[in-house]
Amino acid sequence: LPRIQESELGMDMNNSFEQITSQRFARFIGKSVDEISSEVGFFSENQNQKGLKRQLAVRILARGQSSVRELEMADIEMKTISLNQSGRPKESMSFPVFHYLEIVNQEWEDSSFCERLERKFLFVVFREDDSGTERLRRVFYWNMPYEDRREAQRVWEETKRRVAIDARFLPQSSESPVAHVRPKARNGRDKELTPQGEMLVKKCFWLNQGYVRDVI
Repeated sequence: LPRIQESELGMDMNNSFEQITSQRFARFIGKSVDEISSEVGFFSENQNQKGLKRQLAVRILARGQSSVRELEMADIEMKTISLNQSGRPKESMSFPVFHYLEIVNQEWEDSSFCERLERKFLFVVFREDDSGTERLRRVFYWNMPYEDRREAQRVWEETKRRVAIDARFLPQSSESPVAHVRPKARNGRDKELTPQGEMLVKKCFWLNQGYVRDVI
């Protein structure tokens, strides 16, 4: 990661962003979502609200601010991950929806899935303790290994092939150790047109639960 030259967050220009991240999160490791909310001054009526833990992570890194300009400048993608008591991710890791009519005319290198997987990720990991309370357990940077990106590419290319034939039957998690396709829609009416002229719910690529577990 690049060294920080100038920052609205008051970061030490002699430290890398990775070092700064470790320093900012250090005192929050082991604390519950409630405790972190209190310390950073950000509350939500619903702890299960989508994006809540991401908002807390941003405020830790940005010292109370609602965005981290350095993440955007360095093209780093933050992902919060929730683990159950046994250490298994509660869900697979989703990416933005793809469009049926677009993917059939795309090449892998031009796809948003490829672009996302080539980024550096900042993983912020929460895990349930024995009482079911979610606590911040680990924060680390990660790049997907080349071999795994090649497997993700294979899944993408197979998805493209199948969408052109019948978009109802796309790669499942049992077909790859890395990625699969499944719905990511607001509701059952959130649909898009397929090359077959059928309206189907929107879908996206997901990293498998087991794959995410192994990364963690």
